[in-house]
Amino acid sequence: KPYLIAAQKLQMANFNSPDLVNGIQETLALLSFLVIYWLVVYFVKNKEDMANVFYVVLASGLFAAIYGIIQVIIYKTGIEFIEIMPGRPNSILPEPDWLGFFMIFTLAILIASSHLINRPAKLPFLKLLKNKYFNYLLQLLFFMVIILTIARASWLAAIGIIGVYLFLIFNNDNNPFISVIARGARIFIVFLLSLVIIYSFSLTPFSLKNRFLSIVNQQEIHAVIIDPDTGKEISIKKEKIQEFEKKGKEVKKK
Repeated sequence: KPYLIAAQKLQMANFNSPDLVNGIQETLALLSFLVIYWLVVYFVKNKEDMANVFYVVLASGLFAAIYGIIQVIIYKTGIEFIEIMPGRPNSILPEPDWLGFFMIFTLAILIASSHLINRPAKLPFLKLLKNKYFNYLLQLLFFMVIILTIARASWLAAIGIIGVYLFLIFNNDNNPFISVIARGARIFIVFLLSLVIIYSFSLTPFSLKNRFLSIVNQQEIHAVIIDPDTGKEISIKKEKIQEFEKKGKEVKKK
């Protein structure tokens, strides 16, 4: 089959790569996607089966999120721990960006979970998921991890997913304006609460404001560095780096 041929070619390319370790990691990642594809093709036969798959993904996302928060807490204490990029959790995935995208996927499922399946939940986790307060708690946790990964593409994806969700609600509800405002407000409150927790406990060494500005104002912000005077992350133009260096100060680029 075409996908198997493509997988074989990519695997050969990875093993022939000058960076053998990275090649093996990419091959394992590819194999995991093929396993997921195989499971979906051969075991998902209806909407109920698909909903069950989504719930399994949510359970995996919960585990990944908790482990990511643990990484952040351990980093904050100054203890050396398994972390690809200091200050940015990667949890069970190879990189923080990967964790960000995985959490975006699980967040999308979580936000839409009330629409996925109508039958009574039998498993304890599914019963909890149908509880709106537990659902909000998971949203809070997922938002926190997405923010803490400092994966700006994931931030944009979160905005897009929430926008699509509210658009679908608007097109499929008897009282579209009320529903969109109510659901959007709940999501926004959970998001704000996640920011409050992150700032209150100083869970990230990065400037979230500067990171976001580097998305929306790329023409003005050319570099993100560690300020040699304050030790905090700042976004500046490249020519400013030379001014720091002329003063004999060490500049660490991010």
